[in-house]
Amino acid sequence: MSLESSLGRPSVSGDSNLPRSFGRFRLLREIGRGARGIVYQSMDARDGKTVALKAMIPQKPPGTPEAAADTKAYILAARLNASLPRHPSLVEVYEADEIDGRGYFTMELIQGQPISTWERQERVTLRDRIALVRAVALALDEAHRTGFLHSNIKPTNVLVDGKDVPHLTDFRPDSTTKLESGLSSTALGLSRGVLTYLSPEQLMNQKHIDRRSDVYALGVMLFVALTGRPPFKAESTVKTLICVMNEPAPRPSSCVEAPGAPAIDGKMDAIVLRALSKDPAQRHPSAQAVADELAKWLG
Repeated sequence: MSLESSLGRPSVSGDSNLPRSFGRFRLLREIGRGARGIVYQSMDARDGKTVALKAMIPQKPPGTPEAAADTKAYILAARLNASLPRHPSLVEVYEADEIDGRGYFTMELIQGQPISTWERQERVTLRDRIALVRAVALALDEAHRTGFLHSNIKPTNVLVDGKDVPHLTDFRPDSTTKLESGLSSTALGLSRGVLTYLSPEQLMNQKHIDRRSDVYALGVMLFVALTGRPPFKAESTVKTLICVMNEPAPRPSSCVEAPGAPAIDGKMDAIVLRALSKDPAQRHPSAQAVADELAKWLG
């Protein structure tokens, strides 16, 4: 449920298959879209509550068994998201069902902007950016403790509200799984995430990934927060992929591009490089461990 920074977009547009009313929901405006669904600010006629509603974009021919199975899987994934623990930085999913064969789910409406937009504000300091990544790590750890991986952490999936509180969203349907069972990355696909945020083991399609892949993504978030750029930035997608899988990450302190940017010390370099280790066994064992090291750095 990638809520894009398109909050000023006019009401319902871009989807001729979805009318202004969807079941009992009045659709007020489109606030984001991705490959699998479109998100609308909506009003539930049952109680007048304003929610974010994500309507599934059909991937299979309508009326076919494949379409029915796809819708069923979509709804099941949304219901699994609804079982995430309650946490101030985890977007709450309320319900999931289908209307006229089209899957949907409703969730907490966050009036915010992606972290990548928030970070570019002049008022946001380096310490603010690091503190926000720490808050994301704590929310992620809460999800991990109750058995959920994210596997799709990227800027559009971290929304920052007007009080500078981050909200982590879009636990992917094929990544909402118990940690003990692991996750085959076969189903993820490179199109399902920003390339530079996926861990080497995800890109290499390893059979088993665990919470340390999410730790890797936190490392990328930290690198971007410190330098304004991802750790690997080649001239093509293929070369970037090769770098992510094979090249050691550079020290953030060697990659600061903005003139007058705050200096990055060796302790922060060490935190980031550990999170970005190619070998999962060399990374922080948990998102909580990342948060703990950032807390020490923040003092």
